[in-house]
Formats: sequence, C-alpha cells, structure tokens
Amino acid sequence: MFGRIPAVFRDFFSVHNLSAGVASARSCSRIATPLTPSFEQDSSVELDRLFTRVQLEYRGHDKAVLKSYTTFLKAVCNHLKLEVVSIKVFPYVWWIQNALRAKFAKKKNQLHYETRTHIRQFTIQNVTGSTASTFLEYIQRNIPEGVAMKVTYDEIAGLPEIIQNKMKLMQLNDENAPTTTLAMGQKEKIIVEKLLNEGNKYSVSKESTSAEKNLSPNVSNPSAKSNS
Repeated sequence: MFGRIPAVFRDFFSVHNLSAGVASARSCSRIATPLTPSFEQDSSVELDRLFTRVQLEYRGHDKAVLKSYTTFLKAVCNHLKLEVVSIKVFPYVWWIQNALRAKFAKKKNQLHYETRTHIRQFTIQNVTGSTASTFLEYIQRNIPEGVAMKVTYDEIAGLPEIIQNKMKLMQLNDENAPTTTLAMGQKEKIIVEKLLNEGNKYSVSKESTSAEKNLSPNVSNPSAKSNS
C-alpha cells in the first residue's frame, strides 16, 4: 500500500499541473486579445497637387550634349503625354580670364582661360504632382555629366484656413451690419442747416444773374427802333 502512495501523488500533481497550465494559457489569451492593434484606414485622403507650369533650365559647356538631352526630354514628354509649351535657346555666357604662368613670371608669359556656358529652357504645363515627381526623377537620373538643372513651377493652391475664417467673419459682419442711419447731434444739425442755406443763396444768385441776362436784349431793342 505504501508503494502505491507515490504513484497516487504523481497522478494528482500531474493533473494539477495540467489544469494550472490550461488556466494560465486561458488567462494569457484573455490578456493578449485587447493588446492586438486595430489597423484602421484613414478616411482623409490627401489631394494631389496641381501645377500650371513646370519650367526646366539646364546649362552646360557642350552644345551637342544639350541638344541631345533636349531630344530626350521631348521623347519622355511624348511617352507620358505631357504638353510642351516652349523650348528656348538663350545666348551663351562667355567668361574669360587671363593669368600668369607662374607666381613670379613676367607679363608676357600668360595663360588664357575661357568658358562658354550654353543655356536652354524647357517648359511644360498642366501637370499633377505625382506626374511631375515621376517626370523629374526620371530625367534627373539620366542627366548627362557636366549639366546643371534648375526647376521652377507655378502651383494652384487653396487659401489657408486663417484667411478663409477671416473672410467668413467679414461676410457675416457685412450681413449683420445695421442699415438704419444714426441720429444726428445738435452740432451736426446746425452744420447741415448752414450748408443748405449757403446752397440756397448760391442758387438764388444764379437765377437772378440769368434773369438779368435774359432781360438785357429786350431792353436794347426799343432803343434801336427809336433811333431808326
């Protein structure tokens, strides 16, 4: 009998350990469920930018390289169906510098340095932001060595929220503005009466002068008849 007691204790402890493990697993699962993140899609979608004009200005010292790069830009615009507005060729910038051959050389021993920078301009219009970024990334990755590029663009943008709120407040103030005129004070009434009296006097003097002018030819006519 004493030999069977350890076996009974083993069975008891094994069952107890299994039940404890299941309970701990359940508790862990219950705790872990609320910690799972909920991935919710944002309802707000960013609107694409709009460019009315994108202007490319590229410079280089080799005229043939710029010419071939211009044909490359035309081909890219043709594939992406972009509207090319203008392609301009500006006169080159000429830079000359004379320098001595050495620090202690005479004036006769000089070197002549000269550079010619050729400039071209390529303009497209009515492009969205995604198309413009794709276009610029592609052409700038394939730009030749020794060619510099400057990009300028005109963007259509809405007014900031601060200005929109101010405009709404101004409209509300205009709508709620009182239409009735304010009552005049005594001083204002006296000033208005004086101005009206001066205006009446001026009109009376005008009428009298016009009447005298009209009467003057009638008076001269009888004298002329008597002389005749």
